[in-house]
Amino acid sequence: MPAKPQKSLSHTQRRGDERRQRLLGAAATLLQRQNVGDLTFAAVCAAAGVPSGSARFFYRDIHELLRALLMDLAKGHDAALMAPFRPSDLEDWRSLVACVIDRSARFHRSHAVFAKLSISGQTLPELKRMDREADRQRSQGVLALLDEYFVLPRIPDLERITYFITETVDLAFSLSMNEAGRITPAWLELAKASATELLAHHFGGELKRRPSGPGI
Repeated sequence: MPAKPQKSLSHTQRRGDERRQRLLGAAATLLQRQNVGDLTFAAVCAAAGVPSGSARFFYRDIHELLRALLMDLAKGHDAALMAPFRPSDLEDWRSLVACVIDRSARFHRSHAVFAKLSISGQTLPELKRMDREADRQRSQGVLALLDEYFVLPRIPDLERITYFITETVDLAFSLSMNEAGRITPAWLELAKASATELLAHHFGGELKRRPSGPGI
């Protein structure tokens, strides 16, 4: 007898997870052809085949749903940044930084909805604040990555410096989106040049390679 409520709860959880994914998928599909500001909660619910009353059990409004969608897409972006590296990506710290920026650009290019929510002129202020906080976490990840393969100098405020550089790359991507509707090669090169030159200013040039580490 005690097993029945557990089975019922598991079924309810699966159904709830499935509805969440349908709502997120419907929002992503609609955003492929319309502006972020034009998207409505009712339209997403209709496209997902989920009654609005039931949908509000998961997301109170369109803003909460968009935040969840951005967070979901950001997980894929961040995983792509930290995928295994090739030996050529680890030749020096500049190669590693350039590789991470290239990976970010490729993800934005192949995930138009993520780009629309995070770096386009359509980005809602609340989503941009959310993306900036995510950039803070990303900058810490890049700093840890650099420290894994190279001996970093002991300088004050290195985390803040890396965060600022991450936002510089974000700005270059945003300007490219505003200008061309995509991340162009020219803006991508500016992003990489800005990041490496700013880091070089604080690093003082070359960094000593650590004697061993994953993938070396």
